[in-house]
Amino acid sequence: MGKRAWGSIPALMLALAGFGATATAAEPTPEMSLSLFHATDADLAALKDRQDLQSLLVRGPKVTDAGLADLKKMSRLRDLDLAYTSVTDAGLANLKEMTGLQTLNLSGAEVTDAGLAQLKEMKGLQTLNLGGTKVTDDGLAQLKEMKGLQAIDLSYTKVTNAGLAQLQEMKGLQTLNLGGDKVTDAGLANLKEMKSLHALILSCRTPR
Repeated sequence: MGKRAWGSIPALMLALAGFGATATAAEPTPEMSLSLFHATDADLAALKDRQDLQSLLVRGPKVTDAGLADLKKMSRLRDLDLAYTSVTDAGLANLKEMTGLQTLNLSGAEVTDAGLAQLKEMKGLQTLNLGGTKVTDDGLAQLKEMKGLQAIDLSYTKVTNAGLAQLQEMKGLQTLNLGGDKVTDAGLANLKEMKSLHALILSCRTPR
């Protein structure tokens, strides 16, 4: 079975020298993609009028909910990677207007079940990475309304066997990552009728 490279957004990699370096913005590549490491909310504010960006990767604990408010005007953005930032449930409300998003990586962010309620109206979302977040079985009730999702990463979340029954209604789901130690064979029985599923990842490596 094929495996999707989670969070692999095409991007211009910015070289930042030295410990504690701050993010330095560069002109996007012709593909209109940009990566910012050691980023802050101020860096995102500087990008708020960029209507040409299609892919944005951001890293750094100084990126917070306030910074997301400056992203919602990016109408052409298709891929957004916010892994290991300080974004919380409250900040995800800023993403509801970004109806063109197809890929969203929230791995390692401070996201819980409440945050998923902010995302359920994003009908165009196809890939969602929630690995390492605090999402539980209850949160999966929000995901099942997102009929366009084709790939979900739930590795190292608080999702258990009981929650997997919520995914049965996701008829278009093709790739599912359940890495970690909370799902057993009993839980996987809930997936047996999901005919579209062709990649199931169950790795047990130590999370970042």
